Amino acid sequence: MMKFRLFALFLGLSLGPGCGGSGTGSVDSTATGADFCRSMVDAFVASAARCPADLSPYWRDYFTGSVLCDQVDGMLAAGTLTYDRASGEDCLTHLRQLDCVDIGLPESCTDAIAGRLPAGSQCSYFEIAPFADCAPGNYCTYTGNACGGICQPYVQPGGSCAYTDASGFPRCTSGSSCRLESESCVPYVSEGQPCQGQNSGDCGDGLYCDWGTTGSGICHKRRTSGTCVDGPECAAGYVCAGPADAKTCTKAKLPGDSCTQGQAECYGLSFCGDNGKCTRTGVAENQPCGTNLQGEYIQCGTDLYCAGTATMGDNIVAGVCQKRKPAGSPCSGINPGECAGNFAYCDSTTSLCVTCN
Repeated sequence: MMKFRLFALFLGLSLGPGCGGSGTGSVDSTATGADFCRSMVDAFVASAARCPADLSPYWRDYFTGSVLCDQVDGMLAAGTLTYDRASGEDCLTHLRQLDCVDIGLPESCTDAIAGRLPAGSQCSYFEIAPFADCAPGNYCTYTGNACGGICQPYVQPGGSCAYTDASGFPRCTSGSSCRLESESCVPYVSEGQPCQGQNSGDCGDGLYCDWGTTGSGICHKRRTSGTCVDGPECAAGYVCAGPADAKTCTKAKLPGDSCTQGQAECYGLSFCGDNGKCTRTGVAENQPCGTNLQGEYIQCGTDLYCAGTATMGDNIVAGVCQKRKPAGSPCSGINPGECAGNFAYCDSTTSLCVTCN
């Protein structure tokens, strides 16, 4: 597996577009590249919910109203990218087995939608997605230009993953992750071994890093039943759901399934609606969005973004769905998906919406 460095997002750099959770496309489908993109985002957000500090509210807000998957579909049609369905299916299988994807994705995700550019080539820069146009074995490094970077090889175990102004955060190759304390790529850890320490890496497939009360992490198998505190304890396809004081590892519910609001039962980008059913359907313009009083995150519909949201701790405070802004429009840069257009983002210097060629 390959973990992608995504820290540029948390450093406040300009956000690229994400994959629209409210767009068209079949849930859990890998029939086309666009279908796979949307299914991958569902699995990504579900895995983010299994992180020790639940990052799914952040990623749900980030993906709402954005159009990356539509842009990927267009680039596939133009021949800039290629799609391999077998790799797409493998990507979803492995992504659902990861403990936490706040900073990483399976290697098969990059193989599913792959580029052709060799190391040293100029490339389009997708801030959070694995769909750069660099050839397999390379990634598009961040060079300070929100619209593009340079293809360079992944870092091997033992190599440095320290941040530099020239190349941002280097990315570790398959089967390894970056330890911030040592600033080096280290192999994944097996069951029963120390994890996420100064020199120990993340846990391998089907495992989570259990910190317990000892102050040091140990890799354990994820479960399909029993009490839980955080999502990483539960196996792929399961969520840590229920009342705050009585959560258990439970089979995740899909759109259309009956659910109870505030119980975190729905899978991926779906949420439990007022009708007591899991849904992915985004709400209309001028309707409330973000986290409601029941703890459910409400998405906006196509071509809309959730305006007025704010991060408080691990929670996204509710806002209102508004139309995405065209290039040249004033923007805040606070709300993901605010700007419309090709790889649009809010320029931090001019506070105007900008699109990339």
